[in-house]
Amino acid sequence: MSTDTGTPRGGARGRLVLLAAGVVLLVVAIVGAGIEWGRLLVNGRLVVVEDGLSLWQGVVVLLAAALGAVLMGVAVAAGRGRLAAASALVAGAVVTAASLAGLIWLATRPTDIADRVRRGAEAIPLEGYVVPPIESIIGPGAWLSLVAGALLLAVGLAGLVVPAWRGRRRAGRA
Repeated sequence: MSTDTGTPRGGARGRLVLLAAGVVLLVVAIVGAGIEWGRLLVNGRLVVVEDGLSLWQGVVVLLAAALGAVLMGVAVAAGRGRLAAASALVAGAVVTAASLAGLIWLATRPTDIADRVRRGAEAIPLEGYVVPPIESIIGPGAWLSLVAGALLLAVGLAGLVVPAWRGRRRAGRA
């Protein structure tokens, strides 16, 4: 038995659970990066649909998730549970930050577009021009990526904290 984890194979089961949870969340982030992140409506009419891969944030989510899945798989295969947890933590932080940046941009872009239209209308003497209502609808891809990234942060943190906590608890008994 391993003295660190109390399991016959030195915590292999814990590493596999960490890998399974991390890879599932990374796959959710990858799927989220590929589907619709937002729509732009002007005067109630659909103008543009943004999927995750048409935005730099979606590309960052895709790359971080793919790299995180590979690193976690290699770390678990090599028996490095803490390295796998650290990979999940870093990938989760990058996915969360990129998804949050994408959500903020999608939510604030109607105001930016309306300001640009107003400035353009002022440059051309258009009397009585009213900027049409501009609306941005955030799609499921951004939310999926954000939730997967946040949960991946939790998995990575748990993978780093739980073994240390168990080790300290066992050391206190001795």
